[in-house]
Amino acid sequence: MAPCMREAVVRSPQPASFLRDVAGAALLICALHWDLVIHLGTHVFGHANGDAFDVLALMRWAQHALFDLGRLPHYWPDVFYPTGFRLATGTHPLWWIVALAPLARVVGETAALNLACLSFLTIAALGMVRLMRRLTNVEIAAWVAALVYAGAPTLTIRIDGHFNVLCSAAWFPFAAKESLDCAVRGDGRWLRKGIVAGLFVALTCLGHWQFLYSAPLIPACLILGVDRAQSLRERVTKLVAVLGTAAIVVLPFAWFTLRSWSRSFGPLPAADPVMAEIFSMSPDRLFVPSAAHPIWGAWTRDTFSMTREQAVVALGFSATVLAVIGVRSRPTGRAAFVSIFVLGLVMACGTFLHWNDRLVSFGAIDEIPLPMEFLRHIVPGLGAVRSWCRYEMVSAVAFAALAGVGVASLWDRGGRPRLVAVLAGACVAFESLSAPYAFFIPVATNVRPLDAWLEASADHSPVVEYPIPDVNIQAEYGQGIHGHPVVNGFAAYGAATPAAALEPLGRWPSEESIELLRKWGVRWLILNAADDREAADLSRATSAIAHVKLAEKLPGSYRVGPALVFRIE
Repeated sequence: MAPCMREAVVRSPQPASFLRDVAGAALLICALHWDLVIHLGTHVFGHANGDAFDVLALMRWAQHALFDLGRLPHYWPDVFYPTGFRLATGTHPLWWIVALAPLARVVGETAALNLACLSFLTIAALGMVRLMRRLTNVEIAAWVAALVYAGAPTLTIRIDGHFNVLCSAAWFPFAAKESLDCAVRGDGRWLRKGIVAGLFVALTCLGHWQFLYSAPLIPACLILGVDRAQSLRERVTKLVAVLGTAAIVVLPFAWFTLRSWSRSFGPLPAADPVMAEIFSMSPDRLFVPSAAHPIWGAWTRDTFSMTREQAVVALGFSATVLAVIGVRSRPTGRAAFVSIFVLGLVMACGTFLHWNDRLVSFGAIDEIPLPMEFLRHIVPGLGAVRSWCRYEMVSAVAFAALAGVGVASLWDRGGRPRLVAVLAGACVAFESLSAPYAFFIPVATNVRPLDAWLEASADHSPVVEYPIPDVNIQAEYGQGIHGHPVVNGFAAYGAATPAAALEPLGRWPSEESIELLRKWGVRWLILNAADDREAADLSRATSAIAHVKLAEKLPGSYRVGPALVFRIE
């Protein structure tokens, strides 16, 4: 009898202790991320002035708005001054930021963010364990699959400020497990399973709206493809129940987001061919050593082009071998998981074909279009998708499941193949290592002397920081310390007024920008110089502009030299 998925269709595995699974998944994630565990309240994964500080700023604002100001934090008036910022239009999910506000209030935003990241990774591992136990009823297969998914570089790097993607990726295995249960149920209990599956599909979308277009692939492929003995009408009815439940949950949040968007920007954005091309995945990067690994990660980053997240998508060599064994074992339902894997990769490869992280040309054709290049002009809202590589998350779920099937196939043979399965699991664990991290900094690094000086200032007038956009995250994070409104802010889609003013504001101040800032009521002008020499040059040039007077020169912080404080009269 074909292994694994055929067993799942015939009978359900014996349920294991849920608390034991939670504890096991938590221990697994803590072992993979021990560096974060022992620096829980002091450090963040990533770079200074990186995306993680944007999330910290949002979490600080949310708990301040809720507990100090007594209002919902959906509107942040003190960044992107003078327009302010509607959080629902930003990159990170407002709902999760609000849900974590009480935790941030108690333990601080740094520990709250790190705990949330570890928790979502634990949920991802737990979901994969439950899915694989449903598929194979082989314990070692469940935990190896959890390692493959939760330890994948494409998921690990999400603790570097990609909190939105981590909020979504955690629920994909649960959506797959409940969709599979719904697919194989022939009695009236399929509806309950379908509703639960729909709830998990909704959770993936509420983390990151981009997954609206990919999360339905999981129930669609599983429900339509696993049990062909059912009529097409039965399968379509089940799929409609799943997606209908997801739509009911998602629609109120989508309405709120669209309403916020229309107030800030107007219509949804048109397709941006430049950003779509930049963040398309280069498929060869699936088969390079992990750039997040503590042993060979530096070599990988030096040898291959690893400029952005689309390059950190390695599947793992041991896991690939196991996935091939899983596919070759020909389990019932194989086509459904292979379909999820392939469709996810088609979406992740984005708009134009890349190889070696570069556009592929063919003769006189400079760019070879892929399916998503055509679909993004047709499907409403798909043109706003920027980071196509994130669709590899969907492929990663199916890939981990197939790797788990491979382990189960070896285990079912007994004898030496079982030893091979154990050794393969150990290799997967070794390839999944990411700690100690290559990029890991204390949060205190971004608490600048400038922030303390502004906090002590009697004049809490609005502030602008230069160079734009280099210090936007740092200025936004500092706002929560000193309390001044800041013109700067960080978001994939910022507020409309500052965005429209980017050209006159310039990288460094000019007479035109000073007049605009005076019109806005901005009184403090901060120049963050690279070193003392640049500070002297900037001071001379800026002091020559009318209505500007140097007030203070302060020491710089990590990666930033002296800070020059000017008063705009």
